[in-house]
Amino acid sequence: MAIFPITELTQYMAKQIILQGMFEHFGYIDETLNPDIHEPLAFYDFEDNFLYIMKYNGLMVCTGGLRREGNHSGRVVRVSVLQSFRGKGFAREMMNYLEKKARAEQMVYIRVETNKEWKGAISLYENLGYQLEEIDQSRYHFVKQLYKEETYGI
Repeated sequence: MAIFPITELTQYMAKQIILQGMFEHFGYIDETLNPDIHEPLAFYDFEDNFLYIMKYNGLMVCTGGLRREGNHSGRVVRVSVLQSFRGKGFAREMMNYLEKKARAEQMVYIRVETNKEWKGAISLYENLGYQLEEIDQSRYHFVKQLYKEETYGI
């Protein structure tokens, strides 16, 4: 298994993994709601926005992204696993990788949100130590503190 940044060659496979997951959950895809995945390399600049793809046995099976939100916080986005590879720990591996990247980027807090109906995602985030921060009409919002605030003088 290997995780690496998307490239010109892999960005469209990453897009397909993400869109397939959306279609499976929602039954349709409204591409107007997801401008970041039209041309992933144009949005994910690897300065403030990062998108990774996981390769397993020669196949691209999982995506995960990290967006900077302010100086010391970030948001996990676009964690998606191809249906036939779910339940095998790939999302957990991607989350661990994204947390490591967030630490390297000196992010004290990282946030993630998921739909209320996505019990597997909720369980994953809770098991990884994310704390429920807010519940709105359709989503759960989680946060995890990676460092003490004093680490970066916050």
